Amino acid sequence: MAKKKKFEPTAEELKEWNEIEDLVIQYQKSINGDKETCKNATNELLIRFMPLFKKYILLIKHNQLDFNDMEQKSFTSLFIEDKVLRRMLNRKVTPVQYKSDIYQKSNFIKETYGVNTEEDILYDLYICFLNVAKRYKQVGKNFCAYLHNVYKYEVARFIKSYIKNPLSVPYKNFQYEDYINGQEELAFAEEQNSSYYEFMTGLPDLTWVLGETCSNEFSFLSSLQRKILVKYYLEDWSDRQIAESLGVQTSSINGKRREAVSILCEIYNVDSKSLKRIRKSGTMKDKTIK
Repeated sequence: MAKKKKFEPTAEELKEWNEIEDLVIQYQKSINGDKETCKNATNELLIRFMPLFKKYILLIKHNQLDFNDMEQKSFTSLFIEDKVLRRMLNRKVTPVQYKSDIYQKSNFIKETYGVNTEEDILYDLYICFLNVAKRYKQVGKNFCAYLHNVYKYEVARFIKSYIKNPLSVPYKNFQYEDYINGQEELAFAEEQNSSYYEFMTGLPDLTWVLGETCSNEFSFLSSLQRKILVKYYLEDWSDRQIAESLGVQTSSINGKRREAVSILCEIYNVDSKSLKRIRKSGTMKDKTIK
């Protein structure tokens, strides 16, 4: 089997990436300092990434999903619970017979959050972008690579939070799986006894599970996914035990755990195969993820 050709950026691309890197660092250093420097760096960054924002607007506002654009497809898949549809969507070439159902799913974004004006949506996309820029750290990859991995999760998280607010959306589509899952997560949170975690020395407490004190990287996960990771990796529970405790199918827990690990590995740029549980240890063998 022929080896996959390694991507080699052009000199122009490297130059632009380095310029963007410098702008992000300027932005970070001037957030609480020189307002003029911060303003100039912010404006320049937003101008450079305008094509990215316009691509998201076409999808969110007009449901114009380009099946040749992997970033659009990856973003849309975050709103699809059906495993078959999600798998077909994330293929390099999506089979024609699945496109109609995928369009129907993605149209939900247009009919809920997409009812806002393009100006409002663009402003929200700016905020999501600047949140990512503010959190960026020069460790292992450049900002453009980091943004490519993280931005879709940041925008999806914002939209899902917006949709779950009953005052935001003119109507609710109760066929929307993620919305239903969100309600289940709220119910799960209310049922938990915070004292349970207080006695688990060294383990994340309930505020971490609910996303109040977790790191930025883990904030891209749902409360249920963080709960599953704690149980599986730190408390040594099996998928079956977690499923029984929550009253759901084992396959559902396994799928949500794998999805969470996939998201974290993409953000941290590590291989999921390198992650192994150390029984009773309360740690992960791969120290990259903390």
